[in-house]
Amino acid sequence: MPRFNQTLDFAVRGVEYFNNQDLPTNTAVQRGLSSRYAPRGRYSWQEGVLASFNSWLIDRYRITDETDIPVRVRR
Repeated sequence: MPRFNQTLDFAVRGVEYFNNQDLPTNTAVQRGLSSRYAPRGRYSWQEGVLASFNSWLIDRYRITDETDIPVRVRR
């Protein structure tokens, strides 16, 4: 591909710029979530993928649990 290195550099700098804008906020959010006073709640209706992933992950944890507890796996 002609000018591959130039295009790659442009893409990398663009991602860095984007991420650097969010870094202070993301760091502050993570610091706040580590507080014992941070409320925990349900996911937003817009976070369906995260809820599905957590359900999938919990099922896998239960399957690998050594206690022989029967687990129903959703497919």
